[in-house]
Amino acid sequence: MLSACRSHREPALLHTPVPAAPETREPASGSAAPRPHTEVARTETVPLPGPTTVIDRVPIIEEVNAKLADVLFDYDRFDLTDGAQSALRADAKLLAVMLSDFPQAKVIVEGHCDERGSAEYNLALGDRRASRASQALQELGIPAAALQTISYGKEKPQCMEPNEQCWRRNRRAHFLVE
Repeated sequence: MLSACRSHREPALLHTPVPAAPETREPASGSAAPRPHTEVARTETVPLPGPTTVIDRVPIIEEVNAKLADVLFDYDRFDLTDGAQSALRADAKLLAVMLSDFPQAKVIVEGHCDERGSAEYNLALGDRRASRASQALQELGIPAAALQTISYGKEKPQCMEPNEQCWRRNRRAHFLVE
């Protein structure tokens, strides 16, 4: 049975016209004659995006990704320097705020290396760098469930020049919020 009107309105809803299908109406009990059929446009209720939808998250996540600092490592090392720890503290503060607003978001911790060494060795070193950065973020209050690690070894360099300044930029843990 269809009701002719609703006693309340749905908050924050978008009403989209939907073509009505022809229908016949039976007389209400006690009525003398059936009502004539008229086509009435029905509306389909579609919820508007809430504050945590993908649409709203995109600009915020892009802004957070732009602000996250890479953690740099010394040659052939995965331990954290004072500069790396400072960058991680700043990143953890930013991530904590973002994750409180979007608890389903994931933080990908990428481990990277410079071009020196074999591909296998650099994949393993990149994994240790990503794991160490992830562990440090957990120690700073970021939930382990929000973190994923991946190693790219030397496969995704930030800089391509064969010099120490460039290699240093490639020896990093990079963070990406999804």
